[in-house]
Amino acid sequence: MFQRILLASIVAGVVAGIALTALQSGAVTPLVFAAETYETAGGDPALLPHRHRDTTHTHASGGVAHEHDGHALLLGDPETAPDGNRAAADAAATGPSHGDSAHRQTHGHGHDHGDAWAPGDGIERTFWTAVSNVAAAIGFALLLVAVFAWRGGATWWQGLLGGAAGFFVFFVNPAIGLHPEIPGAFAAALFDRQLWWLFAVGCSVAGVGLLLLAPRAAAKAGGAVLLVVPHLAGAPHPEVSGGLAPDGLADSFLVAAAATNAAFWLVLGVVAAAFRFRPGKPQPRSTTMAEPRNEEELNRRANEKARKRKAARDRILATKTIEKGLLIVHTGKGKGKSTAAFGLVARAIGNGMRVGVVQYVKGKWQTGERTVLERFPDQVDIRTMGEGFTWETQDRARDIRAAEAAWETSKEMIDACRGEDPRYDLVLLDELNIVLRYGYLPLDEVCAFLSGKPPALHVVVTGRNAKPELL
Repeated sequence: MFQRILLASIVAGVVAGIALTALQSGAVTPLVFAAETYETAGGDPALLPHRHRDTTHTHASGGVAHEHDGHALLLGDPETAPDGNRAAADAAATGPSHGDSAHRQTHGHGHDHGDAWAPGDGIERTFWTAVSNVAAAIGFALLLVAVFAWRGGATWWQGLLGGAAGFFVFFVNPAIGLHPEIPGAFAAALFDRQLWWLFAVGCSVAGVGLLLLAPRAAAKAGGAVLLVVPHLAGAPHPEVSGGLAPDGLADSFLVAAAATNAAFWLVLGVVAAAFRFRPGKPQPRSTTMAEPRNEEELNRRANEKARKRKAARDRILATKTIEKGLLIVHTGKGKGKSTAAFGLVARAIGNGMRVGVVQYVKGKWQTGERTVLERFPDQVDIRTMGEGFTWETQDRARDIRAAEAAWETSKEMIDACRGEDPRYDLVLLDELNIVLRYGYLPLDEVCAFLSGKPPALHVVVTGRNAKPELL
């Protein structure tokens, strides 16, 4: 099972990671490059345009320094300036849920990153972006596949639901407090943002899990509360809002990041759900210790099992302290309803019980059951009251009269079982369901009478299309 989970996670992660990279290349990466041109201003920070809320201005020569994870961004007073932009380490911490992973690797464009290696623009940068996305996607896929395997597999729409849940947990709910930020955006301290993001994801996982899986309404309500706890605590934000890129570019980046992440999670969920998880094949039993060594050992084990079964059976029978008769209804479209009922009659006769039989539909023709039962006149009274099937009589009024007469005989037999000396132990009402189906007898009266039968009497009713009130 573990190997299958791992294989499913790798396949789903590779597919979803490559899909995310392709989507980012077309929708997110151009926005990141555009933002980086504002961030670097062609390599001359003295002419760098940026926006604080609704005001655009440039730095005076020598008055600006800015940071990309280790570079100080100072606007005027270094003591009150924001302590960095949304940089590579932040994006790496949030996985593929916050913007272009290429931007996580390097900013380039005239910045001095010391001797640290960074991929160059173009194919190299795209390749390492794909590697990063695939690695993160495999990790997320492990979570989804583990849940699907625990539930015994998932359909494609359950995969979509799982992907949507992952999108909400890892992107939507954290993004409500901390939006995906384009390069050059002002942000709070990196550690504070990472810590809050982890806190928000943890609360989201617990909240969504309770909402989807908890059986009690109180637990679901607790899950809903957990979803808002991070926002009540508040996400860390810089003292100065805004950033170097225009607001329109930042808004486009937010929309593109949300759209690509939604597609990523839905693809991940569907591919993960494509794998089926079933219990593994039972391993062959070891013959070294488990198998009996000889016939004597085999007999000893068989006898021990028989003793345990008898003890369990005795415990069950000890709880059966009330003897009572049953109302048994044989119904359904298949053959064998009357056959099974007459089998009960045969068993009753064999146990010395007395039986009364009323046949509602069968006419005076000779039948096998009547031929046999008439050989036991001291134990069986059989009354054939029908006029034949309705398609043979073709006379509804006549059929109703026959049904009413059979019902009166049935009530007489059942009433004869009241008191200290019951006449019958079992009464069979063969094909009573048929006449009830056609409305030849009042259903309420029949049900009320049978409900009041003597407690020790067994009553068997046969015929297809039994009324629900009788069951």
